[in-house]
Amino acid sequence: MFFLRQLEIERERLLELKEKLETTETTTATTEGADADADSIDKRLLALPRPTVFEKDSRCGGLWQSKSMTPNSNADTNDVEGMYDGMWINAPKEIFEFEDYTFDEHFRKPMPSYITRQQVLGYIQGATNDALETYTNNGSILFDTTVSWIEFDKTTKQFSVESVPSTLMDENNEEEYHPDYITTREFDKVIFATGYNSVPNIPERELNLLSKQKEQKAYFDKPVLHSSQIKSLGEKIVGKNFLFIGSAYSAEDLALSFIKRGANHIYVTTRSDSGYPITETASWPMDKVTVLMRTEIKEVLENNKLRMGRMDLPSPTIERIAEKYYDKSHENIVLEDIDAVIFCTGYGANETILDKELYGYAEHDDIEYSTELKTNVDASHWPNIYDPTVFDPDNGRPLPSETDLNSCGVPVHDNNAMLRADPENFCYFDYSGTYNHHLITNPGFFRHFDVYDSPLLNLDIQATYILKVITGEIPTPNTMEEMNHRQSLKMAEWLRHSSSIRFQYDKVYADALVESAYETDADFCPYDVAFSYFNMLLEAKQAGHPAGTFLEEASADSEPSERGCWGMDNFRFVENSSGNNTSPVYAFSQRGLVLMIQIVHHSLAHFEIKEGSNQTFRDIHYDVYKSVYTGTQPVPFSKLWLEVDDILGDVDTNTPTTTTTTRKTHENSSSVMQDCDSAPESQSFPHSEL
Repeated sequence: MFFLRQLEIERERLLELKEKLETTETTTATTEGADADADSIDKRLLALPRPTVFEKDSRCGGLWQSKSMTPNSNADTNDVEGMYDGMWINAPKEIFEFEDYTFDEHFRKPMPSYITRQQVLGYIQGATNDALETYTNNGSILFDTTVSWIEFDKTTKQFSVESVPSTLMDENNEEEYHPDYITTREFDKVIFATGYNSVPNIPERELNLLSKQKEQKAYFDKPVLHSSQIKSLGEKIVGKNFLFIGSAYSAEDLALSFIKRGANHIYVTTRSDSGYPITETASWPMDKVTVLMRTEIKEVLENNKLRMGRMDLPSPTIERIAEKYYDKSHENIVLEDIDAVIFCTGYGANETILDKELYGYAEHDDIEYSTELKTNVDASHWPNIYDPTVFDPDNGRPLPSETDLNSCGVPVHDNNAMLRADPENFCYFDYSGTYNHHLITNPGFFRHFDVYDSPLLNLDIQATYILKVITGEIPTPNTMEEMNHRQSLKMAEWLRHSSSIRFQYDKVYADALVESAYETDADFCPYDVAFSYFNMLLEAKQAGHPAGTFLEEASADSEPSERGCWGMDNFRFVENSSGNNTSPVYAFSQRGLVLMIQIVHHSLAHFEIKEGSNQTFRDIHYDVYKSVYTGTQPVPFSKLWLEVDDILGDVDTNTPTTTTTTRKTHENSSSVMQDCDSAPESQSFPHSEL
């Protein structure tokens, strides 16, 4: 959807520019120059791809659509419902607004910051309506068509895409058809946009404990579901008790939703003491949520009782920390009268339709896929990330010194040559072997999945970026070695500037940070979040997307006006993917600061819920939120969110009929395949793990 939208925006822009050149009265010399420009525009128009879109449903909208499902008692890991009726976004709408299609234009009146699934779907449809209508009318979107296999022919340099009618797929998304129903098409490029929310992730240990097994004396004979299957509970929520496994956004969203629907109590087990947002929520309505940190199901007892206990820990360091600080009151708790266990444990991407050479992984889940990706990365090219003179865990200095830098954006010293993070461990963006959103091993295969906490805006920016890579306006290095090198530099920047990413991939840092968290009161600092959004907005600037105006160039040697963790106007970021020292330095523009202030306050809202108030994060900070583009401030709910109707929204802010505009359609030359079932999937939204 977003790729088609950006494709038509670019086509319209070029056509308007061409028309302006052709109708301008100029001198002969200037006219010759204008003709040359017009020729250049014609070439750029011809370079725009002509897509064929495979859509497995009868309409676009992906997981934002509500889908029905026959209730059953046990989870099927291949059965994804989509969103349930009554789902709300769990980030303010102002952080994903489009400049060319604002919420004022869509709703035609101020609305609350938090809106329902149906309202978000309407906004997406309004923003993409013209492009979808264009490509639907010319037959480029193949609805009710499921892609069953994709492979690449190294001889012809073409992608072979097999598809079948969606009606011939069984409930496990496996083919039930005769070979005569297979249609094979060839393409120059492929955009794989099926999203990360394809295959529910259910931990085998817990599932086996709860399921009937020969060696077990007892098993749990009530519903065991993944969060994506919540519809199967129907009305069986009122007065019931639930155990949630997982502590991220889907657990929070379902906990609040269940409380609204009359659940009696919800227990949540977490792997750690820092499972945002569950463990950071200051208060839950009516005290109906109990969070059991670092616990897991140890045993199923008779009569569906569940014995909980401290989870097995992955390393001696964490074990030692847990022994010292663990809340022993969580040991051997027996939960009785649990009416359902719900896995809020996320998703994985469904790559079963891909030939393994299109996975992009060098190695994943102990399976080796590509020796080509194992290009050696020179460690000397990485910025050093430890200074052993100040990092001494055994003598009272447990954290790497760069913690101050990572938290506040203020350098504290120069690093020396000690390096503990291994540059050959592909991490974060490079885990899938990509550069410029395409595979390093195959630059014709693009992955169009959101990776930031503002998914609609992120997908829109990413669509623009991918389009510019396809047309050649954003260049790609000619060799795998150079792509690997540049990607490794990006990885190093993430490790240096993002404590959350470093926590995942740097064991020494992670262990030190965990121990420190028990002994000090760590305040929330926006630098991690700011660096993440800088990278998203940098892509926007490079691709010519309107959100690129949220960054502006700054002087490389400018000193902060004040030093502190909250001075986001003082943050400076360097585009350091080329490895040279001449990269521009960026700061947030005034627009960018307006966006970032809202993002930070949304995060803080979970900490600031007043005890006993029955507030949720959706009831807080309406004085801070406003449109980056129009300045329109949202209207607060007329009552607490818990009292607002889930389907209609607040009756005082009901959504009027929207209007859309129409853009022209023009043919183009090259071929691209994309799946428009690319609903936003991100941790910033409740469906991030649904």
